Amino acid sequence: MKKLKLIFAALLCGLALSLNAQIINIQASFYSEALDELRNVRVYLPGNYYSHPANLHYPVIYYLHGAYGDHNAMGGMLFMYQSLMATGDIEPAIMVSADNWVEPFGGSLYSNSILWGNFEDFMTEDLINWVDATFRTIPHKRARAFIGQSMGAIGAFRLTLRHKDKFSAFAANGTPMNFDLSIEKWTTGIKMENSGPPYTFSYAGGGSFTKIGFLFSGAAAPNMNTPQTHINPAIVEYMWDENGELIDTVYQKIKLLDPISLLHQTTIEDSIGIIFCCGTNDDFLIYEANAALADTLDALGLPYEFYSHTGGHGMPQLFRQRALIFLDSLLMSPIQVNVGITETTGFLNHMVIYPNPFTTHATIEFNLPQTSLVSIQIFNAMGARVAELHHGQLPAGQQQFTWHAGDLPKGMYFCRVQAGGNNAVVKVIKQ
Repeated sequence: MKKLKLIFAALLCGLALSLNAQIINIQASFYSEALDELRNVRVYLPGNYYSHPANLHYPVIYYLHGAYGDHNAMGGMLFMYQSLMATGDIEPAIMVSADNWVEPFGGSLYSNSILWGNFEDFMTEDLINWVDATFRTIPHKRARAFIGQSMGAIGAFRLTLRHKDKFSAFAANGTPMNFDLSIEKWTTGIKMENSGPPYTFSYAGGGSFTKIGFLFSGAAAPNMNTPQTHINPAIVEYMWDENGELIDTVYQKIKLLDPISLLHQTTIEDSIGIIFCCGTNDDFLIYEANAALADTLDALGLPYEFYSHTGGHGMPQLFRQRALIFLDSLLMSPIQVNVGITETTGFLNHMVIYPNPFTTHATIEFNLPQTSLVSIQIFNAMGARVAELHHGQLPAGQQQFTWHAGDLPKGMYFCRVQAGGNNAVVKVIKQ
């Protein structure tokens, strides 16, 4: 039987409160339409999430892990997030880390590929819809940001700049970028890792440069019928030939992954917050490329922060701190969404709205045991009324109303129904 296409699908909540109640750690799984499977996710809530009034909503920071990692690979970021909230240096926020580990190359590069599925769609559609439908979030671009490490860093750049209507800022450490400034170093690297010429490049037995070549090719140049016989597995168009020389036609496909081209399509009016970091001794020899990005951003007139350090590819603790404070300064503060009712009462406990999430219209159903004065209103996430579907007497029996919302922006709404002394408020997501 096909998995239930409910955005909640399987909320395998191992709900664990930290000892000092500064964060609440939830491990869950949910069904992804884009991938047609369950994917794991960790959600970290402010420690007082359940003690606050039920109408307090939070911004969300999405953590993007590196290659070979998964939803558990937050490392020191989790400690820093917890510490800064505890000291009041950042306002309470929800943090989410989703599993992007996938065969055959240990990661998705947060991209759509015939080799591993549509992970970009998973991250930018399914994940945020599930988070918004499940937790008290502020479903607005100014309340969503990314922090990424390595593979997650290029993901933070690309997903933010490709989906500027959904995300407003990102922090990135160790980003492969400015490929033209790095490709000669990478070419030297793959030759040092492999014996030849002629070279045979194997993902399983290759070093870091060999592996990153396979990962990039899997995202930008997958080919199950590749003519290349010097690579294993032979399921991509690889950037280098058997003599270790760059194949330009393949390289041009790989360059489509370079965030630089997306920055050239970004203006100051897009209001994107950018902070990035790189060590002078980065293992992938990308410091020059990252430092040059500062000049590019200056030329484009885009504001940014560049954090330079003398370490390697790992994310320094001081950058974790600076990144979270930077994002906090740009994200919306937690807000109370007030629609005048805080609980559901009486027979309206059985009110249903479907589909939820919806795209253009949703159906509202409830049963009236007796003739009543009924009010049906829709409010946005800020508490402003955006529609009134009915106000007046209704006879006893089953009631059905259709809310047509095609002209309203995507996001979270609340449907409030009042019938006599009975009240109901249901959250509904337009996607």
